[in-house]
Formats: sequence, structure tokens, C-alpha cells
Amino acid sequence: MAIKLNPELDSPYYTRGVAWLHLQEWDKAKADLNVAKNKGVDIIALFHNKYGDIAIFEQKTGIQLPTDIASMLIPSDV
Repeated sequence: MAIKLNPELDSPYYTRGVAWLHLQEWDKAKADLNVAKNKGVDIIALFHNKYGDIAIFEQKTGIQLPTDIASMLIPSDV
């Protein structure tokens, strides 16, 4: 709803992208996460603040992220 009301907002794209992750809608998740990233949202920091890391997310949710999406959410210094 927030995106429809104001598509210039940035963090709703991240939030919706993570929701798509939980629904295993990979293309939609990747698209929204990319939009958020391109709008300047630190998607890596937000993801790690909430979930810790990819392994913890996968363990808690029982969802294995595709490699291309997981690589979007890993800090470059790892």
C-alpha cells in the first residue's frame, strides 16, 4: 500500500522484498531488493540487523535462499 501511495519511498521495497523471500517468490524478491538498493537502502545492514546472517535466516525459516539472492545480502568484506 505504501508503495502505491508513494512509489518514491525506499524502505517499503526492502520490506516487501523480504516478504517475497518468505513466500519464496524469488523474482519478485530480487526485483524489490534491487529497487531498494538502487534507492540507497542498505539492504545488507537491514537484513543482518533482523536475521543475523543468511544461515540463521535459513535455519529459522526453513527456506534456502537462491545463491543470487543470498549474495545480495552478504557484506562484501566477508
